[in-house]
Amino acid sequence: MSLKLSRGHLGYVLDDSYIHMAIAKNFSQYGVWGISRFGFTSSSSSPLWILLLSLIYFFSGPNELAPFVVNIIFGIIICILAHKFFKKYRLQPFLAFIFLVLVIFLTPLPLLIFCGQEHTMHLLISISFLYVFSKNLSKSNTKSSQKMLLVLAPLLTASRYEGLFLLLVVCIVFLLKRKFLYALFLGGLGLLPVVLYGSFSLLEGWHFLPNSVFLKADSPDFSNLSGIINLLGYTAYKKIIATPHILALAILMLTVYFSRLRRQFGAGEEKQLLVAVFLITVFLHMQFARTGWFYRYEAYLVSIGVLLLGVLLKGLISESLRAKAKKMSVLLGVIILFFIFALLALIQRGAESLRQIPRASVNIYEQQYQIGLFLREFYHGQSVAAHDIGAINYLADVKCLDLYGIGTKEIAEMKISKNYNLSSVIKFTAKEKIKIAVVYDSWLKYYRIWPINWIKVGEWKIKNNVACGDDTVSFYAVNPREKNNLAKSLEAFSSRLPENVRQRLY
Repeated sequence: MSLKLSRGHLGYVLDDSYIHMAIAKNFSQYGVWGISRFGFTSSSSSPLWILLLSLIYFFSGPNELAPFVVNIIFGIIICILAHKFFKKYRLQPFLAFIFLVLVIFLTPLPLLIFCGQEHTMHLLISISFLYVFSKNLSKSNTKSSQKMLLVLAPLLTASRYEGLFLLLVVCIVFLLKRKFLYALFLGGLGLLPVVLYGSFSLLEGWHFLPNSVFLKADSPDFSNLSGIINLLGYTAYKKIIATPHILALAILMLTVYFSRLRRQFGAGEEKQLLVAVFLITVFLHMQFARTGWFYRYEAYLVSIGVLLLGVLLKGLISESLRAKAKKMSVLLGVIILFFIFALLALIQRGAESLRQIPRASVNIYEQQYQIGLFLREFYHGQSVAAHDIGAINYLADVKCLDLYGIGTKEIAEMKISKNYNLSSVIKFTAKEKIKIAVVYDSWLKYYRIWPINWIKVGEWKIKNNVACGDDTVSFYAVNPREKNNLAKSLEAFSSRLPENVRQRLY
């Protein structure tokens, strides 16, 4: 469907996908870790994914197919690993099949593949880390599993910084088991990629944390009482309540956990610890990270949660079949009933993600991809300002000023310091000698930035938008002398626009 709606073009559902592809392209071709070849930018919290793409691009050259193929491979390995996880806990084949299908469509893996980003890799490493940790808890090949955890720890955090949450909780478990030296060593190895990348970023004049984390993370605020209350868990509580699928998983886990049926858990401590690790990881993620925006940020939590539910419900069902006590049957009935209601929230999310894949990929193709093609033809090597920077930097060789801040350090600093205003933006665009801006008017209004000296030359509008920052993107001549040239360029390119894109020239 995506290919049919996009003139046979394989596209991704988010512009962010092209940010990683742009950095990988520049790193593999020019040795520059940045969205453009003109300088370093710390725009991603997944250095491992960029290194992997850079390696592929070094041998094959930059191409748009590589992230899709790699994601499919990771998706297949996730299914194999999930099967091994179920096999370890002796799930019946039919039950294992049901939960494997749930892992695929509730995560949801199809959408993560069409994201073309690091999320399937992060999910694979997270499940691997939890699987090896569970082997350590069950005391099967303890030494080899501990060595494997040491290998996986830096990969976990290098794949996405959210890996620090799961790593921290596992380290705490080892501390409670009085394995102090191992816990410190494990945590140190996990922190190593973050420290190395952060140090390199500082040497380049940027911040220790990538701008994507710098701008999107929920930083603690100690300046007032409400900030302290939020830090103590109120932020996580609000997010969990507002995220039905995570709330459903958490309540179901808690129901099983606090039932404290020792026979159900078999080995007892192992499964209870896995549940505790999951719940605390959920809390940390909700407290300090984001959810949503195409289901991807919390996808690893959903997948791990579904895996653990399969293991726990297997224990309940098998115990209930053996037990004669009415208490057990009633408890099982209540849990299964709630599981069905919880599943509805997850199924709705999975079904919606499938429905949005073709539409979202078309949105990005019709808007951001076309902007990239336009800039490549008419503004090669020139200074351009934009709100979305992925496709334009992957396709075009421009000096890009990111007005959102992911790819421009100064803009991010303005936002953090509450100094992101009309005056500062006008001064900075003048300093950078920006010729044109390709931006969303709605974003300019939101930040109360409406430069009166910019001349609006034209706009493109797409239909059925679910993925772009707005359905309408505007073209401004930041330098007044660029007005006529921009108008001529837009008119010349108009015949190549997809039929659903409506162009308006002023």
